[in-house]
Amino acid sequence: MQPRKHSCQIARTCNARTANARKSSVSSRTRIVSVRAAAVRNRRSVGNADRTLWNEFRSGALKPRFFVSGVEMPDGPHLAKPDICLYGSVDDAMFHDFQDKLNKVPEGRPAVVELMTFGGDADVGRRIALEVRLARKRTGQDFFFLGKTVVYSSGVTIMAAFPRANRYLTRDTVLLIHGRRMDKHIHFTGSLSTSIQIAKDMLAQLEIGVRLEREGFVELIAGSDVGEEEIFRLAETSWYLSAEEALSRGLIAGIL
Repeated sequence: MQPRKHSCQIARTCNARTANARKSSVSSRTRIVSVRAAAVRNRRSVGNADRTLWNEFRSGALKPRFFVSGVEMPDGPHLAKPDICLYGSVDDAMFHDFQDKLNKVPEGRPAVVELMTFGGDADVGRRIALEVRLARKRTGQDFFFLGKTVVYSSGVTIMAAFPRANRYLTRDTVLLIHGRRMDKHIHFTGSLSTSIQIAKDMLAQLEIGVRLEREGFVELIAGSDVGEEEIFRLAETSWYLSAEEALSRGLIAGIL
């Protein structure tokens, strides 16, 4: 009788283990089903949220947000689609082209001026910069600057007319900042008093040129970590800056 009793105990143990295994299996399947059901509910919730956002976007209730180098743009698409594109030498032709395009810029939204230039006439650059300031004041709209590939000399004068927060460069852009240059021969003829007056006139031109140049540099570096003495010193020769360097010094707001 002892072996049979032992066999019954073994059978009961096996049955208990089987029952426990079945319960564990059922419990596991229940947990899996619960997890899957939760996942389905989450997908449905996300899907409903996505459809809600999409419907709001289509209806115009939800406005997209655009960022450039971590800075939110009030009207992002316009940077990629400038209102005014200027290319070539800063001269009379560029000024007239700028004026024609400026008159066609719609009001009530930000406007973008794109520029690529190797430089040109310093005073024409000052005049275009003046027109930018006047347009900002007259219309009350924001004007953004987008420099591409090269922005040299008087092109930087134009860039300075835009607030630092509204200046952008493409990643390949190089800036060239330098003082005004002159290549002029003076021929004195006549009396000495006449020659003195000619020399005084020339000196007056040089002095006013230096003053205007420094005013432009002060406007350019406003809000940056470039000091006046530094830019005056560097501009005496030629200061080339990459877009990354201009951004790191705080001369521009972002890079495209």
